[in-house]
Amino acid sequence: MRPNRSSSSTLRIAALCIAFALPAFPHAGAQQDPSAADVVRRYVEQVLNEGRHDLLPELVAADRVDGFRKNLELRRAVFPDLHYRVEEMVSEGGRVVVRCTVTGHHVGDDPGKLPGGEVLPPSGNRLETEEALFYTVEDGRITRGEIVSDQLEVAKALGFTVVPPDGYKKGKDQERR
Repeated sequence: MRPNRSSSSTLRIAALCIAFALPAFPHAGAQQDPSAADVVRRYVEQVLNEGRHDLLPELVAADRVDGFRKNLELRRAVFPDLHYRVEEMVSEGGRVVVRCTVTGHHVGDDPGKLPGGEVLPPSGNRLETEEALFYTVEDGRITRGEIVSDQLEVAKALGFTVVPPDGYKKGKDQERR
């Protein structure tokens, strides 16, 4: 499933606005590495795409390595062939925003995604979606990482039907559609 152009443009605009409109969030006195984009590019290419978790201590701050490793292991268990294709990368100081196309086959159980902590069963479907990745790099290591994605698009791409919860009421603008 190819992301539609309007959601792609909206995601790109939002990512760029966030990257440049907000004040920098590294703590005061943090030394900014001029090669923050290189650190993130290496993280995406070697850790996310090649599964080189042995590079985490070199690319991620020591107090964040375990959290990053757990997240990566979970994503790889659910999507073993997960791949990030970098479409755009914007860097300013120690802040880096990456817009990428993510692909992979949903073949593993995805725990905790359903109400009550139920497991989302593997669909076998191929996922292709856009994500925006936000990183902060201090002293040559990633200290913060966030992923923004359209979870409704992901659910649909994996073949799941999204049903509003009991008691859901449409707003006025939704009733007119």
